[in-house]
Amino acid sequence: MVDLDEAAFAAFVADDCFFSDFSCGVGGVFNRRRKTSSHFSWSLSLGVSDMINPWDPFPFPLYGDQNEDEIYQWIGRSLDAWEHVEFELARMYSLLCGDPEWAKMQEYGGSGNIFRDRIGNLANVAVSYFRRDPHQDHEGALDGLITACKGFADRRNEVAHGMVMDVQTFLFWQDKMKAAAPNVPQLLVVPPYYHVRKHDSLGLPGFGYSSFELSTITNRLLDLSRAIDAFNLRVWPRESR
Repeated sequence: MVDLDEAAFAAFVADDCFFSDFSCGVGGVFNRRRKTSSHFSWSLSLGVSDMINPWDPFPFPLYGDQNEDEIYQWIGRSLDAWEHVEFELARMYSLLCGDPEWAKMQEYGGSGNIFRDRIGNLANVAVSYFRRDPHQDHEGALDGLITACKGFADRRNEVAHGMVMDVQTFLFWQDKMKAAAPNVPQLLVVPPYYHVRKHDSLGLPGFGYSSFELSTITNRLLDLSRAIDAFNLRVWPRESR
């Protein structure tokens, strides 16, 4: 395992933080360990096929929301949390370019119209950086962060391009949400029917998010943004900038 700077992590490796340690390589997966509270802790390990990634698609929810304000609040919070991730990535990009004053942050933002382009450009800059200043542990940790960002980008896109619907009368959702109370609203974020890639060959939706799933995504994204910040502090301590 390659531990990130413990001092930098101390502020947030707690009940609801899953980035407790890192190992090298893009192929890592996160292991979920149920704690005594409702939160999770996570570790990044290699080559263990039965572990799940925190960015993997969620199981279908057991029930939806009755409160419209609740689900819309967590849509907004989750999308805001993603922007914190990209903000930290932009700072990393600037540091990789040798600019600790953040002028290069906007270059990151202008390097691609979609996230896959931006993270690809960051990865290319990282290759050049580590060619000049090799460090296997740092390279491996960065690979793990990039893998996590790419995975969470898919969840972010589902939230951003989903729509809130009351699904209580849909037979598909009645079958999936057996714990849902009858004859009350069951609000979920679901893929619009025209989003072909988010439906199976029968036209059935591939995801549904209640405020529970949305709040989980939000907390995990905030943990990810803190993990990127901790990585930046380890590789480029403030006193050395």
